[in-house]
Amino acid sequence: MRQPVEDEVHDRRADQHEQRQAHLALLDLDRVIDGWNELGLWTPDAIIRVPLADRVFDVEVYDRGWNLIADDAEILRAEEETLHLVAEECNRFLQGADS
Repeated sequence: MRQPVEDEVHDRRADQHEQRQAHLALLDLDRVIDGWNELGLWTPDAIIRVPLADRVFDVEVYDRGWNLIADDAEILRAEEETLHLVAEECNRFLQGADS
C-alpha cells in the first residue's frame, strides 16, 4: 500500500504527463519541432523559427534550404492563427511546469 506522500507524487506526475500529452496533441507534430531555446514551425512555404525567451518574439523565417527570408510578412500572416496557438500552448505548458 502506498503512503499519502507517494500517492501525491504519483498523481502529480500523472497530471504532468497528461498535460504534456494534451499539449502535444494540440500541436500538429508534423509541423512543430521544439526545444528549450526555440521551436520551429514547418509550413508549406517556409520554416518559422521562434525563440522561447522571456519577452522576446523575434521570429525568423527561412526557406527549405535554411536561407533567411527577408520579406516574411505574407508567410507570417498566413500562419498567424497557428503562431497564436503555439504561443498559447507554450505559455500553458510553462505555467503548468511552475506549479
